[in-house]
Amino acid sequence: MNIKGNLMYRLLKIYSIALILIITLFAVGVSLVVGIEKKNRAERLSHNALTRMTYFVEEKQRKVNELANSIAESEQYYQGLTSYFSMNDAEYLAYTLKNNYASSNFTNIIEQVSLVDKDIDFIAVDTQFSKERYLSDSKSLYGRKVDKFPKGDKLLLDASIKPAGWNFIGNVYIGINREPIDEMLQQLSSEFTSDIFLISDRHQLVYSNSEDIELQEQINSLLKKGEDVSMQPFTKQYFVTEAVITNEHYHLMSFVSKEKVSENSRAFFTIMALTSLIIDAILLLLLYRLFNGYVFQVNDILESIKKVSEGDRRIKITEENKKSELKDISVGINEMMDNLNQFIRDNYELEIKQKEADFRALQAQINPHFMYNTLEYIRMSALSEGMEELSEVVFAFGSILRNNISKSKLITLEDELKFLEQYVYLYQMRYPKNIGYSFQIEEPLRQIEIPKFSLQPLIENYFAHGIDFRRINNAISVSVYKENKELKIVIADNGKGMDQDLMLKINQYLINDKEFETDSIGIKNVNERLKIIFGTNYQMTFKETIYGGVTVIISIVLDEE
Repeated sequence: MNIKGNLMYRLLKIYSIALILIITLFAVGVSLVVGIEKKNRAERLSHNALTRMTYFVEEKQRKVNELANSIAESEQYYQGLTSYFSMNDAEYLAYTLKNNYASSNFTNIIEQVSLVDKDIDFIAVDTQFSKERYLSDSKSLYGRKVDKFPKGDKLLLDASIKPAGWNFIGNVYIGINREPIDEMLQQLSSEFTSDIFLISDRHQLVYSNSEDIELQEQINSLLKKGEDVSMQPFTKQYFVTEAVITNEHYHLMSFVSKEKVSENSRAFFTIMALTSLIIDAILLLLLYRLFNGYVFQVNDILESIKKVSEGDRRIKITEENKKSELKDISVGINEMMDNLNQFIRDNYELEIKQKEADFRALQAQINPHFMYNTLEYIRMSALSEGMEELSEVVFAFGSILRNNISKSKLITLEDELKFLEQYVYLYQMRYPKNIGYSFQIEEPLRQIEIPKFSLQPLIENYFAHGIDFRRINNAISVSVYKENKELKIVIADNGKGMDQDLMLKINQYLINDKEFETDSIGIKNVNERLKIIFGTNYQMTFKETIYGGVTVIISIVLDEE
């Protein structure tokens, strides 16, 4: 009989399946949640990139519009502009000095904008009167005449100069460095990249930070054909957001690749899967080592019991390699075997003649502690088989048994309430849908000692006389707290209640020692035992609970020390 192998296999199978399922479900759940969150972050990134870019472009477009309007609205400025292209530098300088330099020189406002906004690389102006262009950049803030704009990858924004009475005389351009734009977009997310495309109303690509060659080719192909670029063809592959800005002068689109989001989610899922496998392996190894030691101890005990059942009474279970409850069981069985062998030696002849009588005598010799230890073994066996409810019932009954065989006369309030809770718990397990209970004690009062079994008769009275098992809302509570200098123990139930005359007689007995006739001696015993310990500092009273039932209040004046 391979007890060890069968038991260990069963335990490992149960726990390993449970562990793998829990950890796997957790990993899958986390991955799904993270995947949804990554999708949401990608959508937010597309929207945020569009919002940031919209704000940036509109701000710069506002500046170029203001420049164009400033020149168009000032007759001296646009006359100075036309004079600039028709004169050489010396003639133009003489012209501005003659006609109020500040108001006739249009370059003044351009210099101010260039000095304030560091994002601007150059400002240029052209007119329909000249093939040359005016250019102001870092080399010459005052400006100079050039044949063409500087080469370079700049964001170029423009505005028309339209003085009163003219349809158009020229354009103002600002060239903006890409670096601040690229840096602004990169700061939005470290996981994904938002591809931005800024398209003018003339179907020209003004700006793009995209490194997606396929996406660039699709958009450039549409622009070459003169077609409008809409988001509809791209929604299967990208999270797309679009906007028309600066009075429909520009079409702005933001793309975040769905494939990259999926790859990121798959990478996270792979990491979670590997992590869960590693955790599974570690936990299963730990479980194997734990159960291996546990099963070895159980197997040793079972083998010893088997040999005893086969007639070998010299067997002693090794206690040194046992732990916790298994050690208690081993000690109990060894004690039982010692008692058994001593009994056989002392009563050998009587055992042969009167087997049944000696068997009962042998039972009487069994140490009560062995009963408790055996109950513990039953509890652990039930727990290992997944019968938690039976395990709790056996534990509660074993605790009550241990409390009963204890020789101490005093007990702490904490231990007394634990005993009461186990006592009520057994009733609740018998009637699981009918009884509720609550036990509360303030922390500083836990170690105060009272006579053992002082409160149990009061709880027993409720189950003997007050509970109504036809109801499903039976409840009893025990509260221990300090009020001023007094210790208060309040036992309240919502049961059938007590006859008013009987309650009056009980209170008169408790307060004035006025005797009364009753079949129950529990209240009298509790009262007398508490009086012996606490004397005049103690008092107990009964009263009716609100909405029915009985409340018992025990008051004890605490020593200041």
